[in-house]
Amino acid sequence: MAVSTAPRALVGYEYLEAKPYKRWPRQLGLKGRNMLASHLVAVMRANSSTVEETARNYELPI
Repeated sequence: MAVSTAPRALVGYEYLEAKPYKRWPRQLGLKGRNMLASHLVAVMRANSSTVEETARNYELPI
């Protein structure tokens, strides 16, 4: 049985994708960037930032 190494398409997420280099645990990251979603949330919490402030700082769509 062959195991595919290609990342699976995620249904329902427009700006997130599975990062192929993060095999376990599987983690989602921002499309087109080398950033995990969990890192973005951690930065927001550490800086007590709002969604709008974080989106502006990282040039992300809301």
